[in-house]
Amino acid sequence: MSAKLNEVIYAAVSLADHQKAKTATQEHLDRLFAAVDAAHLNPGEPVFVVRGTDRLATRTIRFWQTLAEDEGSPEYCLNEVRQKHRAFEDWQNDPANALKVKVPD
Repeated sequence: MSAKLNEVIYAAVSLADHQKAKTATQEHLDRLFAAVDAAHLNPGEPVFVVRGTDRLATRTIRFWQTLAEDEGSPEYCLNEVRQKHRAFEDWQNDPANALKVKVPD
């Protein structure tokens, strides 16, 4: 196979991978925005999102949980935060995600 043909095949595969990633990202964003809509936010209300790739995420969630406990948040809310914290820890500690976890940029 010629080098040029290999280059064309690689470009086609890369484009296909890019399209898949773009579609997956859009689907993920659609789900995220649907969840935000379901939260009944007020118009213009700011939202702060912490991603699993953020090395500071688990500490941020744990700190928020401590503050929520100190302020008397209901147990159902605290349980949800504990579950999310475990999910973030599990995702970040999965060897498949080791190179994805980074400082915020």
